[in-house]
Amino acid sequence: MNSKGFSLIELLVSITIMGIISGIVFTGYRQMGRSSFLEDEANTIISGIEEVRGTSISATEMTEGGDQVQYFTINFEDDSYILFKDTDQSERSYQLEGGVEIKEGAGQAVGFIPPEPKVIFLDSDLENEIYEDQKCMEITVNYAEEPEDEDLVIRINRVGLIQMDNEKICN
Repeated sequence: MNSKGFSLIELLVSITIMGIISGIVFTGYRQMGRSSFLEDEANTIISGIEEVRGTSISATEMTEGGDQVQYFTINFEDDSYILFKDTDQSERSYQLEGGVEIKEGAGQAVGFIPPEPKVIFLDSDLENEIYEDQKCMEITVNYAEEPEDEDLVIRINRVGLIQMDNEKICN
């Protein structure tokens, strides 16, 4: 039989193949969007650290009530971070979005002492220096419900160098 169209079976096979390919592409696209959003949130944290470091560098003449500011800090919480000077935590708070959280490094702070700036790692009370013998501090960010292999790690070393992901600056 000579026909010039497609049979019903050929049409169903073609639609099934297109459905499978679309499902694979859509799943990959969605996962790529989540990874991209996580990286954007990590870059936002890095921008906050760089802002605090830059403020500290330019603070050679900055005073607070007649006294020179001792240090500028960024304090990390579970789902937010706070930029402030000395122990005044009312400066600026930033909320992480989209279910992103700080898994490791929450409850810690990075301080920059002007004008060098010297980098110090502090506990959440900003009273005790931590990691005195270590060369860097790590902040791990991820979605609240994701496996650990999806973590992004932000590392800050003692001279203020900030890097993200698998790059080693601690050794």
